[in-house]
Amino acid sequence: MRTRVLLNLEGKHRFVGLLSADRMGALFQYAPEFVADGLEVSPLSCPLRASVFRGIPGFVSDSLPDGWGNLLLSRRHACEDRRFAEMAVSARLAGIGNQGVGALEFEPEASNPEESCRHDSCNGIDLDAVADGIRSVQADEATHTELDELIRLSGYAGGAHPKIVCLVSDDKRLVKPGNAPRPNGAPWIIKFSNLTDPEDSGALEYAVSLLAKSAGIDIPETHLFESSTGAGWFGIRRFDRTSSGKVHMATAAGLLHCDFRQPCLDYQTLMALTQRLAGAGDLEQMLKRAYFNFVVDNRDDHAKNFSFLMDGKGRWRLSPAYDLVPNIGGFEHMTALSGVGKSPARSLFVRLGEDFGMTLRKAQAALEEVDDSLDQWLQLAKNCGVKDPPSYERPLFIKAQAYARSAFLDRRRSPSCRVLQWPSDRVWCR
Repeated sequence: MRTRVLLNLEGKHRFVGLLSADRMGALFQYAPEFVADGLEVSPLSCPLRASVFRGIPGFVSDSLPDGWGNLLLSRRHACEDRRFAEMAVSARLAGIGNQGVGALEFEPEASNPEESCRHDSCNGIDLDAVADGIRSVQADEATHTELDELIRLSGYAGGAHPKIVCLVSDDKRLVKPGNAPRPNGAPWIIKFSNLTDPEDSGALEYAVSLLAKSAGIDIPETHLFESSTGAGWFGIRRFDRTSSGKVHMATAAGLLHCDFRQPCLDYQTLMALTQRLAGAGDLEQMLKRAYFNFVVDNRDDHAKNFSFLMDGKGRWRLSPAYDLVPNIGGFEHMTALSGVGKSPARSLFVRLGEDFGMTLRKAQAALEEVDDSLDQWLQLAKNCGVKDPPSYERPLFIKAQAYARSAFLDRRRSPSCRVLQWPSDRVWCR
């Protein structure tokens, strides 16, 4: 099966290339006209060229469903006595059609978008009813109808947590399916809890999002949607949709063609990626996010939770922050800092900024803005309905681990910290 990969960027459709499969696996090749157009949708791991890419390019993999989406599909196909593992990747992409994240679209579509929303659900979504259906899926008790409806509502959004893609009215009282036939309202994503999550998990993520804003971190509008059974459901406005149309979005995992399920990144790499794509203007934001993730114990800071956006002229910028969720526990962060995955010295963050051209004063000021925001944390969490908020101290991480301090004192400056190198030739067929 061959799947056409399209780019619907700011209202203009472009044919990107073809994804097909042979006995050796998946193959991808850019369309000649897209190569001639010169628009780099993946400049590092899959640059424009006429050669054949063996495997699924990272920027295409970004669109594939993750934990929750895969669970829905596996449950649905189990109902049909067909194993999910036997479902070709190209078929899954074709099923996503034009409902995926970012500006990528795939043909053929599995369903007609005009028919993908049931008539009775287009007037509004009962979020508590959606939560009940999610619990049925997690308990493997969902019916065909429930699975089909949740698949439609999910929009194949990535991530491990259950979520729906929807349109939200300005007053936040009306939530409609994201593919409603008469769309009105702003595009949002609303997250729901897993069975193992605490009752106030939505309130906690909402409180952390407000804390991030107060720390000067660029984050979209967020909201805690009401629930009759708990503290509420966390929602975040989509930043890959604008009044001009869709925006191309690529995660660090997609750009670097790496496995986000593995701890494969260091914040030095993310700073280098930011400098390479977006320039020096976004480096302070990335430094703040690195520090903030350690401050709030967001240990799930994997390669798919950092993204970049590209406009119609091929200009890249760091996307707003998302998935800022505390993970209290003894395990290490998915992304390390100078090889340290747990409680790095504060001085390492300062050095990180200096390595990429920031002055000492500017790097320290960025960290202090995060520290200053912590003064309001407990009151902010209480106002959001968090029952037992974690305690965040300031300043944090003043004690360096012995090996971390040694690495800080002895580490030599390396050109690779400033210019990201990626051996993309290794994945191309000659």
